[in-house]
Amino acid sequence: MTKYHKVLLFFVAALFGGCQGNNKVPTPETCAFFHTGTFKYVGSEDIRIERTKDRQIEYNLNGNGGYIYTDYYSVYWINECEYYLTLDSTDHASDLNFSKQDTMWTKITSITRTGYSFIAVKGQETFDGQLKKTDS
Repeated sequence: MTKYHKVLLFFVAALFGGCQGNNKVPTPETCAFFHTGTFKYVGSEDIRIERTKDRQIEYNLNGNGGYIYTDYYSVYWINECEYYLTLDSTDHASDLNFSKQDTMWTKITSITRTGYSFIAVKGQETFDGQLKKTDS
């Protein structure tokens, strides 16, 4: 193998290995960037989400700074772009079509520097939407 081939092989390996490295710092170009932070639903500005690596709190504001409801979920990431949400508790069970311990599979389908689109499935129901990241 010539020196040229070794250099070419190194750059190809760096290019492909660098794109999928598990020890890379999450950037807005990766799904991992959206594993934690504060989010709001696009088109439903009163609903906010606070997510840590394994917990998610979703709450609805009434427009005056007060809360209408709060939902608490466990988050389990299957891979960089797919996760399960399991409802741990809620303060509006009668209004929510979700029972304690129900699980919803969610997949990030596209990303931008400020948010992502997703599809979510619970039982026979499919949902899609967009979340915008408001901070880390």
